[in-house]
Amino acid sequence: MSKVVVEVQGLYKSYRSGDIDVRVLHGVDLTVERGDFVSVMGQSGSGKSTLLYLIGGLDRPDRGEIRIADRNLSELSDEEMSSIRRTRLGFVFQFFNLVPNLTVEENVLLPILLDGGNLAAAQNRLTEILEIVELTHRRRHRPSELSGGQQQRVAIARALINRPELLLADEPTGNLDSTTTGEVMDLLRSINRDTSTTIIMVTHSNECADYGSRRIVVRDGTIIDET
Repeated sequence: MSKVVVEVQGLYKSYRSGDIDVRVLHGVDLTVERGDFVSVMGQSGSGKSTLLYLIGGLDRPDRGEIRIADRNLSELSDEEMSSIRRTRLGFVFQFFNLVPNLTVEENVLLPILLDGGNLAAAQNRLTEILEIVELTHRRRHRPSELSGGQQQRVAIARALINRPELLLADEPTGNLDSTTTGEVMDLLRSINRDTSTTIIMVTHSNECADYGSRRIVVRDGTIIDET
């Protein structure tokens, strides 16, 4: 099995604003190996979130190549890309995006339900994931009954339910206080360490970035530094 999970080559992306093309990414190259925890930093408008969305197949580049599990995303149909997102990728966003009228366990199982999977067969995995995120005692609760940190843990559990090869996190602590931020980051680091799940995380926070094994800095659409 290849060690490379994500390979980005010569990535360009612009958006149209009125009569002007706004360049967001300009010739980005990046390789992420299995088990990496990559922190992507940069000022607002630097292109870091766009890079994450392109890797996740939520948008398509103007030029360049993105390969996940040795498949070129540009060559995939919309249906094939949707399948990749459901089965190989997990997403965690700043806003938790939970369904308010569903319980914790129903929110976690939602990707399997939407994919037409067997919910009964997923019960063991659900129990395992809820133990990892320490929400077993909250499985029947709805989002309105949870703290912000607990809601983000539900979102992380939902992202992990299909055992993704790659977890993409966009400012996952942006709506949390400092104490809860530390708890969520400890959780992400333990998931990366204990399950070898590859993580790419966009963050403004130096403290959060320190949890990663690699730090990449994006400025004006290009990677200017990596440590």
